[in-house]
Amino acid sequence: MSSSTSKRNTMILYGLENDILSHRVRIVLAEKGVSFDHITIKYENPPQELIDINPSLALPTLVDRELVLYGSEIIMEYLDERFPHPPLLPVYPVSKARCRMMIHRINSDWYTLLPQILKGDQAAKKALVDSLVSISSMLDEPPFFMTEEFTLVDCCVAPLFLRLKAWGCDIPQQATGLLGYINKIFKRESFVQSLTATEKNWLASWS
Repeated sequence: MSSSTSKRNTMILYGLENDILSHRVRIVLAEKGVSFDHITIKYENPPQELIDINPSLALPTLVDRELVLYGSEIIMEYLDERFPHPPLLPVYPVSKARCRMMIHRINSDWYTLLPQILKGDQAAKKALVDSLVSISSMLDEPPFFMTEEFTLVDCCVAPLFLRLKAWGCDIPQQATGLLGYINKIFKRESFVQSLTATEKNWLASWS
């Protein structure tokens, strides 16, 4: 680790500009009220201090004093344990395992479609929208994503939902449970605080 990095007391989050995985982490940091430096990088010209601590350039990367972490889920769980209030995973093992399973499904069912969606693949867009609509009714009653409390699951789905319109993935009006959830989560203070300038523009497109 470079001396300039090791002397810093504030957490540092390295990520690509408007990166969806970095956004997950930014929501957790905002939810916990943690101060941090957000450094956006370009793969073709990464800062030397990042190369020194993470030669693989896996992003997002979090630096907390001498600790260097990468992988959004690892970072999110670390932050939840490092700053226990408010808790973003349930205390009880069964409920905690269910949250982790939901994150696994979100990653495998939705996030795996993103490379094709970003290339404009219409079939991938339709698959994502169809899958989201299929779970809409499950969001009618719980205040958050199939749970009574705001959790890391919400931190994983909110950045994806924010980007839907930018990707050309339109949610039909009959998906009332999903749209109601989106409207609620987009008003949450930590979500608003987590946004970059571009993400704020995406949010405005929902109003």
